[in-house]
Amino acid sequence: MSELHQYDTKRMNRLGRASRAEQVQVMRPSRFFTWHWSVPTFRQGQQWLLDNQAEIRRGQYLSDTPGKEVWHLPIPDYLGGTDILHKSFISTPSFSENFGVRSPAVLEAANFAALRRLEIPVPDVLACGETRRWGRLTGGYIVTKFIPNTVDASILVPGKDWWERSQLRRGFSLKCMEHIGKAHACGCYHSAFHARKILIDKDSPEDNPQLYWLDVSHCQFKPKISMRKAIALDLVTLFIDLRPTTQEIKEYCEHYLKHNRCTSYTVDTLWEALIAASP
Repeated sequence: MSELHQYDTKRMNRLGRASRAEQVQVMRPSRFFTWHWSVPTFRQGQQWLLDNQAEIRRGQYLSDTPGKEVWHLPIPDYLGGTDILHKSFISTPSFSENFGVRSPAVLEAANFAALRRLEIPVPDVLACGETRRWGRLTGGYIVTKFIPNTVDASILVPGKDWWERSQLRRGFSLKCMEHIGKAHACGCYHSAFHARKILIDKDSPEDNPQLYWLDVSHCQFKPKISMRKAIALDLVTLFIDLRPTTQEIKEYCEHYLKHNRCTSYTVDTLWEALIAASP
C-alpha cells in the first residue's frame, strides 16, 4: 500500500466499509431463517461439521468466555485435512432483543474482510452461519483456518510465562502501534484491543514479530470526527494489559503517530487522553 493511500482516511474508510458489505453480500445471511455459508473449497468440510457436531467437541477447547466456545480441530484427511478453529456463539436474550439481529459471527466475518483489505493480518474465513427459531437468533458460528505455531499475546502480560522477554514485549507493542495506527487512520475502532486477542508467530523476530488479529466482532468504522476518543480507548486497553512504563508508553505513542497521520494528537496530548480514558 502506498504512503498516499495509507493515510487517505476517507478512501480507506470507504474500502473497509465496502469490504464488510461485500462479505455480507457473499454470505447472504437471512435475518429470519437458519442459514449456512462457506467458501467453495470448504463446502464438504462444512457439511461434515454440520453432520458431526459431536466431533467438534473432541477437538482442543480454547475458550473460557461465557456464551462462546472455540475449538481447534482437524477436518478429516479425505475432506482436505484442514486445521480449523470453530467458534460458536449462543444467544439467550428475549425474543424482542434477538429478532432479526446479526450474530457476532457474521460481524466478525465481515470485519475480517475489512481488516484484510487494510492489510492487517487476520485468519482466513472458511465458513459462517446462524441458527434461528421463528426469526429469533439462537446461535451463530464462524470457521477460520487455524494459524499454527502461534501463541496469544496474553503470555506477555505481567506474571505470565513470557513477561521477562522484554525485547519481544517491545517489538510486539511497536507492531501493535503500527497495526492499530493504520486501522485508526482508516476510521476503524477496534473497541476491545486486548493482548489476548492478538496472536504472535513464535518463529518471527522478537523485534519485529508477525501478528494476527482475532476476535474482531466489535470493530466499527467511524467518521474521523468521532475517532479521537476511540484512539485513546483502544490504546489504553492494550497498555492496561501490558503495563508498560511511562517512558515506554510515550515511545509507543510516538511510533503510533508515525502510522496515524490523520489525527491532531501529539505525544503529549495523546498521553493526556490516555490518562483521561483510563478506568
